[in-house]
Amino acid sequence: GKGIQVEGIILNQPTSGGGVRVGLTTGIKVVNLGLGGAWLRSGGDNAFISGGELSLRLTPWGEKRTPVIEPFLRADYSSNGDFFPVLGGRLLLDLL
Repeated sequence: GKGIQVEGIILNQPTSGGGVRVGLTTGIKVVNLGLGGAWLRSGGDNAFISGGELSLRLTPWGEKRTPVIEPFLRADYSSNGDFFPVLGGRLLLDLL
């Protein structure tokens, strides 16, 4: 299915800061592809990041109305030209 992701970001090192990430996703079964962007503020500086993401939405206890474990691989490009891959995971909860 299609989706919209909104994430809050908290930065702890080397200087504290934060930001927000927004993305659009689409998928077939458990495989999802997404495009997104983020704004970060840390140490008085702003950074803008964009990139693509590949993730698996795994439902270990059924198919609907269950927690979803989502490992992902993202390729981010920052506004100053840096590239960095991100390997991570999310726990999604159905609140509605």
